[in-house]
Amino acid sequence: MYILCTSQPVLTIEDVQEIASEFDIEGEQFVAMLHKFHELGLVVFFDQGNVTSEQVILAPHLLIYAISILNESASKPRGTIESEQQQEAWDRFLKNGRLDYCLLKPLWAPIAKTVGVRSFLLKHLEYCRIIGRSSAPDAKEWFVPTRLPESFEGKGMSVGGDVK
Repeated sequence: MYILCTSQPVLTIEDVQEIASEFDIEGEQFVAMLHKFHELGLVVFFDQGNVTSEQVILAPHLLIYAISILNESASKPRGTIESEQQQEAWDRFLKNGRLDYCLLKPLWAPIAKTVGVRSFLLKHLEYCRIIGRSSAPDAKEWFVPTRLPESFEGKGMSVGGDVK
């Protein structure tokens, strides 16, 4: 439970290994511990298929909060819209469920203050198919299926596949 006492919501796997080694938990025991903590809902750690956590979420409520913000109906994000580009992206998000990368900072302001946490949340929300990435190669845009208009045909978007 020592790792749960840190003030950081996310630690790298190396940091958690270092803490665990102080208690002589290493190797298979370490992996088993992470899986058990994940199973109990104390941490979020994935070790499945093509996604292996490089980080461990010590506050699983972060994912729940990130998902709830994407799905709630709101007239403005929780953070401050700082540019015309962000305002246009916010209007697109409300209208057709397309989530532009520039919106992540104001949208997730209370929980994801760093690029690393935002990237981690995106990776895992995409893996869990809560969001889908635009099929354009370098697009920094996702779609949120629960926010799509009923007439959406899915052109240029896909759910599933490899998470990058």
